[in-house]
Amino acid sequence: MAFTEVLQQRSDKAYLHLRGASALMAGQGNGGSGAVSQDEGMATLFEKLDLHTATYVLTRSPDLPSLYPTTPNSALLPDRELYRILHACYHFTSTARQYKYTKSSLIPSDMLIEQGRYLGNLQQWLSCHQLDPLRALADLQNEQLIILRAQCLAGLIYCANILQPYETTYDKYDQEFEEIIKLAEALFDMQPEAMNSPGYSSDLLHFAPEMGIIQPLFFTALKYRHPFWRRKALDLLQKSGREGPWCGAIEAAVLKVVIDAEEATHSDLQSMDGSEKVAIYKPSGIPENQRIHLCWIVGYVARQEDDRVGMGVGPGTRAKFARVQLCKCVDLDGALRDRNRGPRTEFWKNQENWNTWLETVQLYE
Repeated sequence: MAFTEVLQQRSDKAYLHLRGASALMAGQGNGGSGAVSQDEGMATLFEKLDLHTATYVLTRSPDLPSLYPTTPNSALLPDRELYRILHACYHFTSTARQYKYTKSSLIPSDMLIEQGRYLGNLQQWLSCHQLDPLRALADLQNEQLIILRAQCLAGLIYCANILQPYETTYDKYDQEFEEIIKLAEALFDMQPEAMNSPGYSSDLLHFAPEMGIIQPLFFTALKYRHPFWRRKALDLLQKSGREGPWCGAIEAAVLKVVIDAEEATHSDLQSMDGSEKVAIYKPSGIPENQRIHLCWIVGYVARQEDDRVGMGVGPGTRAKFARVQLCKCVDLDGALRDRNRGPRTEFWKNQENWNTWLETVQLYE
């Protein structure tokens, strides 16, 4: 049912179906880890889908309990080991994010220890599962590992910065962001070979129920402000099809608004050719107070003048526009000097330091 809703452009209803199914799975056997061990194949599927929804709605914790031990398990297949690490990691980040803009002295010490453990597990997985340097990156045999490495890198960067209030801290992860983009490029380089394989049909729209490359690309284009690499990630997103609730074309349309908002002070950026942009503009060229901290779709509408803000636009109605909420902190240093600030899950609602607004984004021509 969730996949049917996704294909009808109702990601919110698909998300509810998945949450309901996850609740049923977690409810078996009193919600313990044995609840999903009765059928190994079904358990793996629901672990992946639960992780999918957790990355799509970062403000929510995964519905299934964390199934990952405190130390890595080399007996697991690489994909299942990574998904269990990421599943536990997103459990952690959903709790830790409320401390992102609070006083550092209020962050529990065990939370910092836990963060270090997850980062160590992710780095260890990357070290143990590297691409064969003797094989071309775009070799079809690399496809699964390329996707897994991109997801691991995105999780690593997100977890490493979950307690950092400054968006400029993402600039230090240029190598990781650029690797994600290069991995995604390699996937698209594989397509001509895949098109010649038996059973390929060019008439079918690309849809995958499991996590793929869209979430890492979206995260990269959102947080890595290098103009050259950012637009490369955006271009790849536009042709990435659909993966679960993610739609590459829709996410790219949202990101264009984010990029316009952040680069508003650089009106001459578009007039330069690619080489000049790379030479002159760096991620550091976008100041902290110009950076978007959060963005999300609050509703879809069939017409730009439609005042309704809801996720569904009705059966048979194609949503042509989306309402997107953007948030930036106008005075982060001032907000951090506030001695009364504590953990907050909806920190952007503080209008004294935060500027939030809605943009209407055209999804389809």
